[in-house]
Amino acid sequence: MATYTSEPLNILHTIGFKELYPVIRCQLDFEGPLDVLQLVRALTQVTKIIPQLLCRYDLPHNRWQSTTATAAELIYTDVANPDADAAGLDWEKGPQLRCYLQTGPTSQLIIYLSHILTDGAGAKALLQLIAQAYNGQPLMIANRQDVGWLYDLKARVGKPDTTTTDNRDHPSQPLSLPALATAKTASRQRYVGQQTLSVAVTQRLLQAAHQSGVTLNDIIMACFGRAIQRFRPVKTIALACPTDLRRYAPPATGVVRIANHTARYNVAINSPVTDSINQTVHLMHNAMAEAKAHYQFFDSIAALLTQVQQHTDLTDLQQLVEKNYHVRPIAYTNFGIVAEDKIQFNHCPLQRVVLTGSFRTAPMFQIAASTFKSQLTIAFNMIGTPDEYHFGMAITASVADLMRQFCE
Repeated sequence: MATYTSEPLNILHTIGFKELYPVIRCQLDFEGPLDVLQLVRALTQVTKIIPQLLCRYDLPHNRWQSTTATAAELIYTDVANPDADAAGLDWEKGPQLRCYLQTGPTSQLIIYLSHILTDGAGAKALLQLIAQAYNGQPLMIANRQDVGWLYDLKARVGKPDTTTTDNRDHPSQPLSLPALATAKTASRQRYVGQQTLSVAVTQRLLQAAHQSGVTLNDIIMACFGRAIQRFRPVKTIALACPTDLRRYAPPATGVVRIANHTARYNVAINSPVTDSINQTVHLMHNAMAEAKAHYQFFDSIAALLTQVQQHTDLTDLQQLVEKNYHVRPIAYTNFGIVAEDKIQFNHCPLQRVVLTGSFRTAPMFQIAASTFKSQLTIAFNMIGTPDEYHFGMAITASVADLMRQFCE
């Protein structure tokens, strides 16, 4: 049985399994039919480069152990309710990937990927590899998961192993949503909700960001925080913003990083609901700019990196994660741009790509932003009642309305 070592940041997503199971959900809607055999061949190639996909996760030892699974066994065809079926996923017992293919004149591919194994940027890179292999292109590439460069960066910028006494990961005024009265009686199920802005609105938003000297990410975070404030007002918008650390890795050709290379910025701005959205966006921009300038993301992972080197017990490592990278009731993530030209499947045009994180039980809530074909989508995964799902859709609509308001 083959065994593969794991990296320190995989531990970030091993706490609170009952509360939040670590998955990344990728939904690809095609205008035509995908070829199942081609998809099997593609996954066979990809799993040779990333054998951990066919492994189970050995949590006590933070490592990967091979299973008897084959690439063909990763594909489930025409399952009536893929999201309900995926509720039974167990990364500690089986492979780190599952694909649900809905066949017909058009097709839909829903990929569930282990967030223990990789992050959002890794998920996008994996989609690109699957597309290349599906198209018959040889995958002359190696996967790397090492983080030695991250230790070097930590030493270079002089980041300590402990955060300040004012732990930004546990804000004094956290964002939250009210529980609906009907939640006590109605049954819950899994929902995926989304709101997609038109190409024209997305373009106006980018222009407004450029003219205002802010980023699109600043705008989305501010609008999301304001939308939550409308339902349970607090004066502070406190959010964690994941950031891809691959930009700090040494450049290398023929290398892909399907790994967890993400930390997060913890920001909090004083902006009551009476502030204009323009004011809130600029406050968010300033807070993010300051956090980036000081490599504040290390607050979320520095102690973990050091303690892993010292072979600290897993339970103690998880306590560090709970202190510095805990699961927030209101969460945000941004997958960035999904490059249309890099995930082309031969003779099967892609109509839509929706990327989301884990399923959260309402009133916990996370939005995930991504851009595909010049259209910004904000989406969420929820375990909730029909009323809670409609509440989630109202929140995403509010975020979209606030973004349109910022463009005016």
